[in-house]
Amino acid sequence: VFASIFLGFFAMRYFFADGANAIEKVNPAGTGYLGGLGLPVLFSWLVGGFAAAGAAWSIGKITLGLRSDYLAIATLGISEIIIYVIKNEDWLSRGVKNVTGLQRPVPYELQLQQAPWFQDLALTVGMGVREFSTVFVKLCYAGFFVTILVGLIIMANLALDSPWGRKVRAIRDNEVSAAAMGKNITRQHLQIFVIGSAIVGLAGAMLVTYNGLLNPTSYQPLRFTFLIWVMVIVGGSGNNLGSVIGAFVIWFLWIQAGPMGLWLAEVISNVAGEQSAITLFIEDRVHHLRLVFMGAIMLMVMRFSPGGILPEKNKEL
Repeated sequence: VFASIFLGFFAMRYFFADGANAIEKVNPAGTGYLGGLGLPVLFSWLVGGFAAAGAAWSIGKITLGLRSDYLAIATLGISEIIIYVIKNEDWLSRGVKNVTGLQRPVPYELQLQQAPWFQDLALTVGMGVREFSTVFVKLCYAGFFVTILVGLIIMANLALDSPWGRKVRAIRDNEVSAAAMGKNITRQHLQIFVIGSAIVGLAGAMLVTYNGLLNPTSYQPLRFTFLIWVMVIVGGSGNNLGSVIGAFVIWFLWIQAGPMGLWLAEVISNVAGEQSAITLFIEDRVHHLRLVFMGAIMLMVMRFSPGGILPEKNKEL
């Protein structure tokens, strides 16, 4: 392993250093993004899914022999390693300098504002051209995302009701019995791990396209691991539609946690006074109240509705 790392380091530097330096000399703000091979940006969503699936396969072959807490520690540790590689290896992803100038799958606002047909449409709707262009772009993005989300839910439900889905549930409920029936437990775990990672990779590519840049420093475990975990628990871990509903609910509460904290501080100040110790304490920590809200919501759901908003439907095997 040491020899592979040592030789691989110098091999990559030898073959890629000059190309990386040439790319670094280009200003993406003026020339646009250099990658993509001239293909539509929508292809990057598929590439993101396949790349995540490939990474999951290689990681799963190493870690899926572990169980329980050891598996969680190993996978989380490897994910942090991947993030740090993206942050620090400039030749691979520009590091913390970010990847900018990414194409968009929808029109730009300025192009829409200059188009005669769009100006006529804005007059028909009764909105200003600039304001309507922003709304139109958001609707285009929403149409893309909803279409893919609905497609994934339909395919997931069809898979869940198939013999393959019944096998997966049997392994989840009782691995010993499933193994006694001749099922390859490790292989099935790896298959699920790869499929789930492919969907996450697709979602990540969509998020990068929506933001228009890749910023490795913005990917924090609190937001992209813990928060998604809470979404699944609140919505219903055994129900595909429930997980989607949980995502909408938790994300709404996550965004509104700041205004809710300010409202709470105002209510307390009206009762205890603006200069009281408790009011000053809440005002100084109002932006951290979202963590308290998320924890309280998760505890309430696990206590009173362990199955989530939409619990898993009992299906006969």
